[in-house]
Amino acid sequence: MIKLIKNTKDSLSKRVRLKVRKKAFSNAQSRIIASGGNIDQLSADDLEVLVKEEEDKIISAYKDKGIVFLLALIGLDFLS
Repeated sequence: MIKLIKNTKDSLSKRVRLKVRKKAFSNAQSRIIASGGNIDQLSADDLEVLVKEEEDKIISAYKDKGIVFLLALIGLDFLS
């Protein structure tokens, strides 16, 4: 039973990381195009750095939204 729970958790974690990675790649492509660059001219290392930066932004945004949700849930509305 415990093994099943761990496998399910690992499976969900992998799927979430994959979705974040895909979104980060899409954001990096948009960023490159917006700056007038060409994705084919970038090295794999440069592209990896851009994707990692986008991943960090996405994860940070999710964390911030989660904190705001928790504060709203307990009644601490600091925005008004």
